[in-house]
Amino acid sequence: MPVCVLIIDVDRTVTDGAARDLPAHGYRVFTATNGEEGLRLFRAVKPEIVVTELLMPGCDGIECIIQIKREAPGTRIVATTSGGVVERDYCLHVARSLGAESGLSKPFTIRQLADAVAAVRRKGSGGS
Repeated sequence: MPVCVLIIDVDRTVTDGAARDLPAHGYRVFTATNGEEGLRLFRAVKPEIVVTELLMPGCDGIECIIQIKREAPGTRIVATTSGGVVERDYCLHVARSLGAESGLSKPFTIRQLADAVAAVRRKGSGGS
């Protein structure tokens, strides 16, 4: 049975690319283009792994991480960011302190995303 992954990102290149390419890596992919939609979808599909952009209008990725970890602490999270006006490393550090297991700076390839998802999946199953 494929592992369920939710991608939350305002960048359609990321969500569309993940929806197109991650299933070949054994994942069932759901996408949302903002935090509010992402949290609704999270509650509906109960994914094992969430990939969320940190800097989004409205409900941002930090809020998503806090809520997801509150509701389902075992959910594995990959945080992504382009940084914007805030330093990328600082954003990813904050995300990790809130429970994200991995972080990616944009731009990244779908292959790099697949590798990050696989790494947090292994951590969640007791692997490396």
